[in-house]
Amino acid sequence: MTGKRIVVMARHGESEWSKNNVFCGWYDSHLSDRGTNEALECAQLLKQSNYKFDKAYTSLLTRAHQTLKIITEHIDQPNLPVEESWRLNERHYGALTGFNKAELAEQYGENQVQIWRRSFDVLPPEMDKSHAYYMSIWCHPKIVAHSYTTSEKFPFYRIA
Repeated sequence: MTGKRIVVMARHGESEWSKNNVFCGWYDSHLSDRGTNEALECAQLLKQSNYKFDKAYTSLLTRAHQTLKIITEHIDQPNLPVEESWRLNERHYGALTGFNKAELAEQYGENQVQIWRRSFDVLPPEMDKSHAYYMSIWCHPKIVAHSYTTSEKFPFYRIA
């Protein structure tokens, strides 16, 4: 392929769990009403910019699929080819999944919670089989550090 390539990245809209300040990660929370509106706003901007796409890439999570569907329908590309991969899922929060962020900050300190949330190479505590949401996401691989996503071994490192 020759010529200029444009990659447009859009994050899913707000999820129900994010609305409630709960660590969501790989739990399959749906979009909130606000998240649906955010996806519509994104779609409107893309439509105004006259973007036409060859392919879309998405995670396995419902909130990402909901966002993509809103966008592709609004830009009149409802049959756009889509490739999905767990590797595009949100950060896996391990044992933090399902817990309120403010409550964890009270328990472990704001600094530690921010390290778990934003560190590039520090993993949150691992989720074990007794965790309330383990069975909801057990089929997915173990936690992956964000630093892995910049590795050339990561399948979407050089997508375009």
